[in-house]
Amino acid sequence: SLTPFANFNRIYSYLLYDHGMITELLSSDKDLKNYSTGLELSWSPKITQKSLFNIVNSRFYSFHSGVSLSYSYNYQEYIDSRSYNRLALSAQHRFYFNPMALDIKVSGGKIFGESFDYMYFSPNYRVSSISNMFGFNLYSPSEMRFKEYLQTFTQINFGGVLMDNIPWFKNFRPNEFLNLKALFTANYDPYFEAGVGIDHIFGFLGVEVIKRICKENPYQMPEWGFKIRCTL
Repeated sequence: SLTPFANFNRIYSYLLYDHGMITELLSSDKDLKNYSTGLELSWSPKITQKSLFNIVNSRFYSFHSGVSLSYSYNYQEYIDSRSYNRLALSAQHRFYFNPMALDIKVSGGKIFGESFDYMYFSPNYRVSSISNMFGFNLYSPSEMRFKEYLQTFTQINFGGVLMDNIPWFKNFRPNEFLNLKALFTANYDPYFEAGVGIDHIFGFLGVEVIKRICKENPYQMPEWGFKIRCTL
């Protein structure tokens, strides 16, 4: 499918913090306006093994296979005006090895030109391209913006290979998993996170232990984390 799109965003005012201290409150004459328009080309394969797909996926979260490529032209108004072009690519696929499955996702993006704030490429914003259900949990730098990046997500789902040996627990169809997340940028060392946990506990609960793996830690990011998620 080929999908055209157009967006308009306006930040009326916000507080700018520097090490916890307020340094600026934008007034109405400094509102940030962002116009963008572009095209997205996407493709998804057909499901050939529907019976296996339904049985195995009843243990896992949704992970649809597909490839998408998007281009957008962006125009920003903030004191003066700037424009830039953005190109982004995303591809993901689930490989089945009954009863297990391997999930792989690769996404990347690049900005051509100058922008006031590369908010789409920062993990500190909810609208970020790298802030999603497969995003980072321990990565929280305060000053990093990326004109270009490459993010990878790999997870092996064991599909009950271990937990099904517990008779009373088998009925809840749990899924044990192990994942590795990585972020590559032009100006910083690669960042890695590893996670291990169990999904689909009692059909809706998941737990995960997360470990940060990187050489440097300039922003005092935690080394370990624990995540609980609930699917309704």
